[in-house]
Amino acid sequence: GGSGSAAAASCMAVSHSGLRNRITGSRYPSPSPSPVPSVVATIPAMGELARGTKVFDHAPVRGTWRVMEGPDDVLDLMDTGAEGVIVLVRDAGATFLSPIFDELAGVVCAGGTPRSHIGIVSREFQVPCIMAAAFTGPEPANGIEVELDCSGPEGVLRD
Repeated sequence: GGSGSAAAASCMAVSHSGLRNRITGSRYPSPSPSPVPSVVATIPAMGELARGTKVFDHAPVRGTWRVMEGPDDVLDLMDTGAEGVIVLVRDAGATFLSPIFDELAGVVCAGGTPRSHIGIVSREFQVPCIMAAAFTGPEPANGIEVELDCSGPEGVLRD
């Protein structure tokens, strides 16, 4: 048994790669492990929330999303301020936005055309607007930051 313990001691003194070389019979050291590939940080593309007919060309704007169901919502926004807000209205003939229209960052309308009341007023105030907006999923929750982009062939709302 003396030679067995000498062989075991010999193996313990050898590095792992050296042990692999002894077991496999290779005379060459095993290659060093491949470096871990670097992770490239990418900014996720903003998700499209809705698409519709833009009223006029306008650079993208960002703002806080708010759904306006009627005059009470407008009165609430008059108290807190409409600056930097992008609103959703469902009725293209709605007139209740009039008191705050010039403060809005943008308007999304669920119906109508650029010739509807909302479209005409948005063009006069130069507030970016999309009409007949079709949502790709559920409507965004009030208070989230969105982007309204009227710079392409259609108007697009993104998160």
